[in-house]
Formats: sequence, C-alpha cells, structure tokens
Amino acid sequence: MSISIADGVIDGVTIQKTITEELIPYDETPADANHKAHIVNPPMNLHIWRPGMEGQDIVDLARLTGTEIMALCGFKFVPKRNPDKYDACDVCMKIAGHILSQE
Repeated sequence: MSISIADGVIDGVTIQKTITEELIPYDETPADANHKAHIVNPPMNLHIWRPGMEGQDIVDLARLTGTEIMALCGFKFVPKRNPDKYDACDVCMKIAGHILSQE
C-alpha cells in the first residue's frame, strides 16, 4: 500500500511524498463490548493532515506511524482494529449527520 501526501507547494508545483509500506495487520484480539468504530474529520487532526488528505488517509497514516488521532466525538486513539467489525459510534454519527446537513 502507498499513501501519497502533499508536502508543500513551491512556485505553484505541489511536492508529493509517497510512503510505501505494508500496513500493520489489524489487532484481532477481542475488544470490549463498548468498542465502536469512529469517524475522523481532517480539521480535528491537523498534526497529521496534509493538503488533499481525507479522513481515511489520516486513519491509514496514523495506523502506519502509530500516531494518535481524534474522532468527531472527541475520542483519541491510535487506529489498530478493523472498523468494519464494530458498530459506528452514535455520537460520531450524529455529528457527521449535522455536518453533512450544513453543506
């Protein structure tokens, strides 16, 4: 897998860095019953965000580098588990619905 991130712009030309690494396998140990899949919003993660990145890019880069990120609900975590195996966080869903209704 490779992740391309815009590193900067010089004289109108975007400089790209490509990180080519195999992602760390998902942590398959059983999680507690309260574990939820969260939604990540780029403006809440400026410490890792680069121009052109979307939420999934931030999650992928955070998994790769072990960087803590913040979900819409305020929960801070380092992505390790497959979010497809968990129910979505109700608070994240409500906030995301509100953001989408404003667009």
